[in-house]
Amino acid sequence: GWTEEEVTIEQLKLSILNTIAESYRSLGDYNQSLEINLECVQICKEIYSNDNSLYIISLSNLALSYSNLELYKESLEINLECVDLIEEFYGKENEDYLRSVNNIAAIYLYFEDYNKVLDIYIECCKIGERIYSKNNIDFLTLLSNLSIAYSSVGNYQKALEISLDVVSSYKKYNLDSLPSYHQK
Repeated sequence: GWTEEEVTIEQLKLSILNTIAESYRSLGDYNQSLEINLECVQICKEIYSNDNSLYIISLSNLALSYSNLELYKESLEINLECVDLIEEFYGKENEDYLRSVNNIAAIYLYFEDYNKVLDIYIECCKIGERIYSKNNIDFLTLLSNLSIAYSSVGNYQKALEISLDVVSSYKKYNLDSLPSYHQK
């Protein structure tokens, strides 16, 4: 067993290692970031098993490292584990769930599994409708992703309708840089 002091020291180490891994990722040294992220996951397994938010964060960072290295199968496997853990401990009605599912959709997009991407974004938008206001920037991003998914499966009319709604909603934020495509 771990003493409280040992756990505190390991948490500090984990925090420092995650920061270092993020720095390497930002510098484009994805291999070094991956190595450190693997160490973070191992530390979490030793201290917490898989029932802790720090473990989920470390897994998510590891999945990102794999994606940065274009190791998408490995990233997908870990992202799926993250989603399962988030759903088990926190449910689906939260931003962490949406963020993790969005990562999975991005990988399926890379694999050109457009129907799966569409299904994921439809689910995300349903959840987003419940946890965000209609003009929330995060919800509008989900809708924009849904529009891309509809376009990817060839439903261009639906993609256009959603895109025009998103542009109209963005205009409410006074974003002058957006063109007036929605006006005829």
